[in-house]
Amino acid sequence: MDIITEILETDESAQKSIDDAQEEKKRILAEAEKKAEQIKSDGRSELEEYRKQRKAEYSKTAQEKINASAEVTEKKKKELDRQYEQNHKVWEDMIIKEIWAE
Repeated sequence: MDIITEILETDESAQKSIDDAQEEKKRILAEAEKKAEQIKSDGRSELEEYRKQRKAEYSKTAQEKINASAEVTEKKKKELDRQYEQNHKVWEDMIIKEIWAE
């Protein structure tokens, strides 16, 4: 084998190694890009799931507070109704006496 053929073969082999390395680089970069997009997508999905959970928790808490407030209001209303039923005649008499006393 002469030196020129050997140089050409070495050059061809080196070029093939370079080409293979560039293809490998492209494959790795494409894979990394795909993985990065998957991570972003997973992150968005996790964030959306977290938001849904928090919203459900807040809604539940808000509804519990609304229900508790409505219960307290109903109890107060019943107490006022009871006091009215128990005392309205006395109050009416007092008002009438005050009006006639003038």
